Amino acid sequence: LKNYVPENIFVCNEIPLLYKMILERKNISKENKKIICILLCVNSSGTEKRKPVVVGRHMLPHCFFGVNNERLPVLYRSSCNGWITPNIFSEWLVDFDREMGKQHRNVALILGSDIAYSDFELHHIKLVFLPLHMSISPYLVEIVQEFKSHYKHRLMGKIASIQGETESCLVSTANRLSMLDAMHMVAAAWEKVSPLLIEHCFAKAGVHKEEKPLAAKCSLTPPKGMNLEDFRRLVDLEKELAFDQRKETYFYKEEEEESGGSDSELLDTLPTKADALKALGTLRRWFECNGSAKDIFQKFYDCEEEVERLCCQ
Repeated sequence: LKNYVPENIFVCNEIPLLYKMILERKNISKENKKIICILLCVNSSGTEKRKPVVVGRHMLPHCFFGVNNERLPVLYRSSCNGWITPNIFSEWLVDFDREMGKQHRNVALILGSDIAYSDFELHHIKLVFLPLHMSISPYLVEIVQEFKSHYKHRLMGKIASIQGETESCLVSTANRLSMLDAMHMVAAAWEKVSPLLIEHCFAKAGVHKEEKPLAAKCSLTPPKGMNLEDFRRLVDLEKELAFDQRKETYFYKEEEEESGGSDSELLDTLPTKADALKALGTLRRWFECNGSAKDIFQKFYDCEEEVERLCCQ
């Protein structure tokens, strides 16, 4: 790794995520014990977080109807067992190699010893494997913890906001969340992981020197209504419910997530341009009436401009 600058040293790892499991009265809700698999990849300076890959068991879930998958902030792939297969990882690796070639870069990619891929020649990526039996990179431990903290915080916030408008229990509300909801929360959580924390983790592992010392390590801030002890448990549920990754049976199942429907019924649920413009007006009015952060309207204007542009196409 000495021949590579921090921006060109990457690490990636496959992690399981109980994407809708919550704690109810300090007990685990087994009803929502559904797992998705996520591939996270980042460089050692924290300046480049690759788009996460989420793997489920179904090629086209019902919630994807009408959605342009390739324009989403997360890549979705499917496999029969819900884990990243050699073919899925090889496809991702080829795309990564091709992109580095377009940027005229040569990079190193640190991998766990258990990641399998098809044997082919890479032109711009050098693979560096961790010692045997090391399934997760030591560089990624704190980074994954931070990512999961942001995800679970957002999960509880989303459930609380939905429950405030319904009389459903927490478990029922969580169970209504779709794969598409989870993918957007994955993207938002990954975006929130601090580049300084990433740089600190690699520096601690001796990959490079830390230019800006981290003032404080990642901290777990519990959502409203949850104490720190319970939130720590929620973040680490994947460890608490240890399982054989290749034999686990509680994967996301399309039929459990949403009931199916005919093509005509699904078409009726697609939002029109008029729906989008009306929703913008409702959202702006809600901000006006409820008070918001001072920069929220600028973000809203950017969103409004993009919606109006798309409506004119």
